[in-house]
Amino acid sequence: MIKRILGLFLLAGLFLITSSCKSQIKVNSGDVEHAKSIIFLIGDGMGLNQILAAMTVNGGALHLEGCTHAGLQKTQSADNYITDSAASGTAMACGQKTNNGYIGMDTAGNNLVSILKIADQHGKSTGLVSTSVITHATPAAFIANQINR
Repeated sequence: MIKRILGLFLLAGLFLITSSCKSQIKVNSGDVEHAKSIIFLIGDGMGLNQILAAMTVNGGALHLEGCTHAGLQKTQSADNYITDSAASGTAMACGQKTNNGYIGMDTAGNNLVSILKIADQHGKSTGLVSTSVITHATPAAFIANQINR
């Protein structure tokens, strides 16, 4: 069971890692192409310790090391130093910090608009895929508004 969970975690991490690496592309001015699609992968709960664990299991080598840029973000919620999946999912989906337990809502309890809803309003095709239940807090933050997860 542990091998299966670790394998799924590493697979999700691999998708996250390879999607964050970018090739160098030289473009002539005026020839800039815009991205046709965006795929946003979330390694829920993934941090530097999980990357180190994956490097240890993999003998020290990950494609992540080939990325030229890396970023870190503060993940505390609006009302607590330790966030939960509802608040962090809302921050990623809607671009605004909120209280723990709030899904797609601001700290005053008002509905927020997620990036999926904005894309839909602009005629873009959208979808939501999850390895967990779709109503779990992180994926739900992209499609729901609920003050109590």
